[in-house]
Amino acid sequence: MESGNLHLNVDYVGSSGIILSPERKAALQTSLVILQNENKFNKVYFWGKIVGVSDDYYIAQGVYKDEFVGKRTFYSKDCIRWGLLQPATEEMRAQSEKIQGRFSGDPSFEYEYIRPKKVGDTEDEREEEETVTVKEEDRLSATISKIDENVCIVPRGAYIKVPTGQTVRNRSFEGLTVSEAAKLCNYMHFRQAILLPQKPLLIRANLDKAVDFMDNLEDDIPQSSWSLQFERGSGLVTLRSLLWPGYVFYHVPGTRKLWLCVFWQRYPTVEKKAKLCGGDKYVRVLPDPQMARLLLQEVSCGPSDRKFVAERDSCRECVQKPIFKLRTDEGDLWPLIVLQQSDFLLCCLCLDEKSNRKERELTSIPSVSLGFSLLCAVAEMLRVPSQEVATRLMELPLFLNEAAPFGSVRDGCAESVLAKMTNRPITLPKNEKQAAWKPGVHRGKSSIHLNITEYIRASQIGVIEKAFIADDKARDMLPQPRRIRFSPPAETFTLCHYSARRLQELPLFGSYNMKMEKDRLQISVLLKLSDQMQNSFEYCELQIPLYSSPPISNVESAPSQGTVALSPDRKILAWNIGQKFPAKTLSVSMTATVNLMEGKPCVTATSAEDQFCVGHNSYCQVYFQVLDFTHTGCMVDSRSVQISPSTKFKLTTGREYKSTDYKIWNSFGEALTVK
Repeated sequence: MESGNLHLNVDYVGSSGIILSPERKAALQTSLVILQNENKFNKVYFWGKIVGVSDDYYIAQGVYKDEFVGKRTFYSKDCIRWGLLQPATEEMRAQSEKIQGRFSGDPSFEYEYIRPKKVGDTEDEREEEETVTVKEEDRLSATISKIDENVCIVPRGAYIKVPTGQTVRNRSFEGLTVSEAAKLCNYMHFRQAILLPQKPLLIRANLDKAVDFMDNLEDDIPQSSWSLQFERGSGLVTLRSLLWPGYVFYHVPGTRKLWLCVFWQRYPTVEKKAKLCGGDKYVRVLPDPQMARLLLQEVSCGPSDRKFVAERDSCRECVQKPIFKLRTDEGDLWPLIVLQQSDFLLCCLCLDEKSNRKERELTSIPSVSLGFSLLCAVAEMLRVPSQEVATRLMELPLFLNEAAPFGSVRDGCAESVLAKMTNRPITLPKNEKQAAWKPGVHRGKSSIHLNITEYIRASQIGVIEKAFIADDKARDMLPQPRRIRFSPPAETFTLCHYSARRLQELPLFGSYNMKMEKDRLQISVLLKLSDQMQNSFEYCELQIPLYSSPPISNVESAPSQGTVALSPDRKILAWNIGQKFPAKTLSVSMTATVNLMEGKPCVTATSAEDQFCVGHNSYCQVYFQVLDFTHTGCMVDSRSVQISPSTKFKLTTGREYKSTDYKIWNSFGEALTVK
């Protein structure tokens, strides 16, 4: 398990009797970070513990980018000082097999065994007994090497082999499903393949060389040498080796990340105030595990929360990200701010003192802005190298007590709060004056960059003249100019959000026709650009996902412009339209004949759309970006930008228009967002 999340991951194997004392955890978290920095490893894994008679060995392994090459193994008896083990040779492994019994716990201990040795000439050849000495350090290295070769496993798809030959982590791996996790064929030996080259050529030809380059557990000899069990319902699967008792592997189905409640801070003063303000409509905050489960379900991060939920995924629901609503049996908890950074979800439940009103604009709730600034400060505090994250998490309670005492945000600057925590003074030059709320002085030329980004979500079905627009309930954008006053930080930040009335005309009208005939698809697509749009794209691409169909064998396409290609997994047909539509017609078209692989199983659908897309229920999705353009015409008037106190500055402005979830449904099927 990775050293960065050791204090969290070790709980997954607690049911197998594998535990570490708090002292050992603290020592490992510190010493493994030092070990990684000193040897410049890409990652350090805590391998486990080998029990000895007088002392135990704690094992760690460091890897570089290619985890197959250059792996180095270390051992320690106190979890602080680490010694390097020499790579096991064939002779060391053969000698260690002759040694019986437990490890003594002393690396310098020497074992002895007697082996026959032939001496003399051919005529006078005789056997004599020879005493062979084996150091425990060599035996330890050989034993770890054999365990890695026999039982070190990973889920199928977690690692891929890139064209350069390196074995790296698959960043798109989202974990095995519950049904996949129950099959041994979906677990691979993390080693160079031994049994795979012995398989028939016909079987190897159908394998994915980027994924299936290792041996799977179904081919193990002897068979039935693994015990697979589900725990916590279907939320955790463990595999125990019967060949090497004590070896345990775990996996959380449906996710590659371990979503755990790392830290939770409640403010009784805020909850008491919420009771007074809410009255009969007060909704209590649930216990931490239930809140974490509901939160993961709302943001679709849980292992079983990718199915369509009408209350959450319907296009009629107003999307106000990063503001979410938690639905409980007693009522709704709102507004909840959720930010995602790296492996963490940062959340803050804000207090609305006028919650008895039915509808409230977010701009009229001061606690939303304060909560957002607090989460930004926490995100900045946790933006450190991976080896320092565990230390920052331990400092998080003190950080929040300083930034938001009793739940009231007092300081939203991470640098200022960290300075107060460490009693570090913030010194300023005598000739410069600085506001009390600002922690430091910006050095460099004064410059301001203002950028407007508009996103559009839409669904279309039918012919171009009768396109249906599915958009969220939106507020009117004020047509008159607006002035906004703010004190900007030194880094880039989001100033505000706005939404426009439902558009009267789409930027791109489309018609998508797809007919299925056994293992062949006949596809035709027509796109027409609105004359109100700027005919200059940064990129424009149309993708047709076919996850519920067998993999694509080949494609015969005839686009009016651009190129058509297949994704590497042969599940998506992509049409790169280019940067401009024809000036006369403002329309492009593409016809294609797609042949599917016969007898190949369909890919398990992960999203609500892909589960719905069976048969003629299909859609294509358009991705585009237009620079120096907004559909609403919103822009920044550079002449009205003022700075107080007055000073010289460089001003740059920009606009961009992007598509997000822009779908065109098959005319011969049904659409998910249309009744």
